[in-house]
Amino acid sequence: MIFRKNSFVLLTSVVGVLLASWLVGLSQRQIVDGMTLVIATVVLSLMLEDLWYKMLNKRDLLTWEYFVGLVIVLLSIITFLWASESVTNGEMFVRLGLTAFLCTLGYFWFSIYWKRSISDIEKAEKETWERAKKKIKKADKDKAEKILNHSLRYRLVGDTLDGGIDLERPLSIIDDQIMTYEELCAVDVEDPEREVQVSEARASASDYINNLLGAMVVNNEPVAVSTGKAERK
Repeated sequence: MIFRKNSFVLLTSVVGVLLASWLVGLSQRQIVDGMTLVIATVVLSLMLEDLWYKMLNKRDLLTWEYFVGLVIVLLSIITFLWASESVTNGEMFVRLGLTAFLCTLGYFWFSIYWKRSISDIEKAEKETWERAKKKIKKADKDKAEKILNHSLRYRLVGDTLDGGIDLERPLSIIDDQIMTYEELCAVDVEDPEREVQVSEARASASDYINNLLGAMVVNNEPVAVSTGKAERK
């Protein structure tokens, strides 16, 4: 999904600049030089946007394989710019060939090695939930709610607190990122469309957590759930 989104961003940027260049009557040489910088800038911007997002929100995805992939992408940008400075066609084809090789290598690196490295994160998620579940069993309803808001990233098997996490059913997904309710509450919602998406995700996650709390027993008494907050009978 991220690769497809980035490809659309790059393609639409190129088409937009080409159209603008044609409308203002730029020469072919100016268009080639401009497009070289546009493509390199867009790819670098997408790479840095992904890096900073993960650094600020998803540090657990920053494995060493991820940084190796970034180096490969950066080298492909450099060789692409290097190709633009070729004197002969032979030099240009060799450098563009190297760029294509690095782009292909980067794609497979992220698709295979980085994805394999983050598969261990799923194991860590299961272990995190098992630790949280032990704390919930000893907690009162307010403490249990805080633990769920902070720790629950996936829905539970059987939709009960006794179940394990179901990795096929994330609690919520925003920008291809699986989030806890606490992380959802920290998402920037300045864009109106984004605000609707995040608000719906928050409501869904809150309802799910409240339903889990509704089946919880505190001191042998069931916890009833009212609007947005669990109440003990």
